[in-house]
Amino acid sequence: SAGFHTHGTRSEQEIYVVISGEGEYMEKDDLESVPRSYQIKSGHLTTIKGDAFHSVTNTSDEPLIIFVITTNEP
Repeated sequence: SAGFHTHGTRSEQEIYVVISGEGEYMEKDDLESVPRSYQIKSGHLTTIKGDAFHSVTNTSDEPLIIFVITTNEP
């Protein structure tokens, strides 16, 4: 699990590829926003810009394995 965090002003985008397991992916525009929640499982893909807040939580008894690709947006 990774709690709500942001990558600040680093002009990054993260792509999450769920390899196995199940979880909950949450995102929000800023610290005070109401979060949007999405159920994720093997085969799902999510993306987030570096300045938005995001988190992921394992919701099952098996490991949640996610491949994370971080890109730079010049």
